[in-house]
Amino acid sequence: MEMVAVYLRPRRKIDEIFSNLIKNGNPDPRLLRQMIMHGANVNARDNYSNTALHVVMRYCINNLQVVRVVLNAGANPNSVNVVQKTPLRMAIKYFQDIPVLSELIKFGANVNFLDRKNNTALHFAVMNERHYVIDFLLQHKADVNIKNNNGNSVLHLCVFKNDMQTLKKILQCKDCKVDVDVINNEGETPLMCAVKEDNLEIVKELLLVGASVKIADKHTSTPLHAALRKSSPNLELLGELVRYNADIFCYDEKELSPLHLALNKYAEQSDNLIIAKTLLKYDALQNVDHTDWCKHNIGKYDVLPELLKFYGMCLAEVNEMKSELIHKNFSFLEFVIQGLNNRALFEKRTVYRTFTINQILHISKGYPIYRDIIATRLERKNMRKKIMDVVVYTKEGQEERKVILDHDSIFTLSSYLSNLDMLNLIEAFSDLQAPYQDFGFLTLSCRKSKRKHED
Repeated sequence: MEMVAVYLRPRRKIDEIFSNLIKNGNPDPRLLRQMIMHGANVNARDNYSNTALHVVMRYCINNLQVVRVVLNAGANPNSVNVVQKTPLRMAIKYFQDIPVLSELIKFGANVNFLDRKNNTALHFAVMNERHYVIDFLLQHKADVNIKNNNGNSVLHLCVFKNDMQTLKKILQCKDCKVDVDVINNEGETPLMCAVKEDNLEIVKELLLVGASVKIADKHTSTPLHAALRKSSPNLELLGELVRYNADIFCYDEKELSPLHLALNKYAEQSDNLIIAKTLLKYDALQNVDHTDWCKHNIGKYDVLPELLKFYGMCLAEVNEMKSELIHKNFSFLEFVIQGLNNRALFEKRTVYRTFTINQILHISKGYPIYRDIIATRLERKNMRKKIMDVVVYTKEGQEERKVILDHDSIFTLSSYLSNLDMLNLIEAFSDLQAPYQDFGFLTLSCRKSKRKHED
């Protein structure tokens, strides 16, 4: 009798009762069907323009039966409320699971629908670190290049959230066709944002997939300019940018080059020219001599003679690196720039790789300026393995004792050491004589012998 009374009420009242029934949470699907059959409109809107499907997403968490009842009754999965939120967006906000999201997609929900700030569902998922939703949306062709009102793509948001997991996922998505150099309203690429956030790991990841170091923001500042405007510039980050051909001589709107900014840091007591020298050191690896540019453009600085002397030493070491062959046509300079990771030869033959690493450790002693960079190119697992050969002698009274570190001790110790620390440890306690094995290519030791003989 009570149900009959409900059915006899005006349509607007029935719609309101239908909505309130859903708001009470997990209503009986059969009751919902009966109300729909007797006139309840699943696309009716409340004062905030929410439809029944919006309300289901808010109040019926993971109730797939209720979702199906409303969708099968003709609910529009792309209806928007007063703040331009779709049911899909509501579902993500209120932690609906994948089956509910899948049902919305099945009935035509648009994964790229924009809210009033031009954020997509993927923007929202990234901002709120809903990783399971991000996976789902990428599988359903979410557009990773759409920009919101601030011009930010989801890559920008990954940087702001320091979300390496999602960043890698998007960059590795074959179907996403991601624009790694997309710019926001400030003219900033994701790389520029990562530099400003001083996020070295994300900077490395973006550079690895080809992010441009040359794109300037609306103030004509490049990522290298931005890195140098930090109160305490990250030397390794600077090195990464220059290693990928960032120009240390290009000018911004204030007619300042990165090298000028580095030299201006010299006014600070703590600098001691280390930043300017870092830029010149990495620039020299490009194997182009910019001595004349320095003379003409930074001559006003009284430290120019010291810088040019240092730069000359860098160029000399780089020139020597070119002549040292690690394997056939692979020079030591290429190793310093690239590392060994992309050299398939060394992955296939463990004996080659072990020999090559021993050779690198030996010849690194001849390059004091580039020693820190050489250390960063060596994989930590290979350095830990080499430390296994380390033998330390201690004295207890008059007795000398030999100490050999076990695997667990080395792993623990290395967690406290930088790559350069590990390289110094290996050199201090290991026998780093020139390798003598012959693998069919010109080794360092025989190359130098040949050179001496020719002289």
